[in-house]
Amino acid sequence: MSKMSEDIRFQNKNGFFYSFWDKNRQFHEHCHHQIELNLMTWGRYTATVDQKSHLIESGDLLVIFPNQAHSFDSPEKHCALVTLFSIKLFPEFENFFTENIPVNPVIRAKNMPAGLTDGLLALHDRFCGNRRPEEFTDVPIDIYKTVSSEMFVKGCALQILSAIIGALKFDVSEKEDSDILRRFVVYCNKNFSREISLGNVADELSVDKCYLSHLISNRLGTTYSRYINRIRINEAARKLKNSRIPITEIAFSVGYTSIRTFNRVFLSMMGQNPRDFRFHMSDTDGNNN
Repeated sequence: MSKMSEDIRFQNKNGFFYSFWDKNRQFHEHCHHQIELNLMTWGRYTATVDQKSHLIESGDLLVIFPNQAHSFDSPEKHCALVTLFSIKLFPEFENFFTENIPVNPVIRAKNMPAGLTDGLLALHDRFCGNRRPEEFTDVPIDIYKTVSSEMFVKGCALQILSAIIGALKFDVSEKEDSDILRRFVVYCNKNFSREISLGNVADELSVDKCYLSHLISNRLGTTYSRYINRIRINEAARKLKNSRIPITEIAFSVGYTSIRTFNRVFLSMMGQNPRDFRFHMSDTDGNNN
């Protein structure tokens, strides 16, 4: 599986509950504030959580705690029920969910607590019309369904999460590192257009520069320079494809102070220089019309 760490994003979802069927877990590395549960009903995929890969098979449950970086890669057909709960539903347990990390985020089918699978399916059915994945063949299934019955969801969620907590082992030692990485990701995605060095970011996060570099390498599998360049080049590619803004202006707008550096980095990451990339994209769009 190819690494997607350099494109890690922080997702800002505001709802307190989401439930949907998913048949294509191809997702770049990201993190969010919710507790995410992925129940595999058939097939399998590979999930990477905090740079550790796990094969999720039929009947398994993947548990992702708030602010854990994770991605999915699915070379095979599969179907999974995805459920997300906001930790704001449980103010009395918020510290637990933010200060603990599962040693292994996978509950295997053979170790599944009694009633947990049925509880997740029933909660989905209660708000999503008693539908099963085979009924979604021709319907987009990547649309979140937000519900309003907060107290009912909270009651069900507490039972589900209590069973999950009892089935997992936890490691509190990595909590601080995960929080640093979350703040790093958020800061870079907000400030990539500025001229920011690793030292600047470390100062903003009140973290030792060498320690931050170590975390980026060990947990994200990349370097600071490559990480920030990937964000900038992704944004530049988007602007080249969707606008007629001059290339030099785009280069400066995404944080480069030298057009030569921009061209060199763009070529190394995209396999084309910016001018050829724009021409190719416009030609492709024309052929699709």
